[in-house]
Amino acid sequence: MKPGRNARDGRDMRIQALSVKQPWAYAILRLGKNVENRTWWTPYRGDLVIHAPKTRDDRHSYHAIREIMQAGMGIPAWHEDELLQELGAIVGVVELVDVVQRHQGSRWAETPDRLGRPYHWLLRNPRVLPEPIPARGFQGLWEPTVDDLREIGRQLAGDRKHIGARQGPQLSLFGGAAR
Repeated sequence: MKPGRNARDGRDMRIQALSVKQPWAYAILRLGKNVENRTWWTPYRGDLVIHAPKTRDDRHSYHAIREIMQAGMGIPAWHEDELLQELGAIVGVVELVDVVQRHQGSRWAETPDRLGRPYHWLLRNPRVLPEPIPARGFQGLWEPTVDDLREIGRQLAGDRKHIGARQGPQLSLFGGAAR
């Protein structure tokens, strides 16, 4: 099945966006956070636009990221990066490759409860936008506007990680970025 198709019936799905509070959006795009922990499953697979909403997560999340970074690779002064300060904007794109219940291959995966939650959304190929795009986010998955998708395509047009991420007609959703 091609990325961006509904796992249940094979219908095309439009590119989706997910609002992820800072500093977690930053961790996905810059620190190698390859698992997003969510209480719900989705059939969506493919490029996932990352939006940083206007509100931040609490201070405990910054402490958690520091602990994770010290346990693995250390990135000095990560907390000073400008991307971490972006709020109320689309900040990047990743590929959502799978949603599983008990993923153990990442330090970012939270321990599941007896019902198997959270679901672990497996991410790869983060691409940071050079210029964040102001946007209003929503809960759950949501569709970015056509103008937002065109702007993402324009900004990532020369990014080899972006061009190689998606082959086929889905590129037209980003305004034909890889032609």
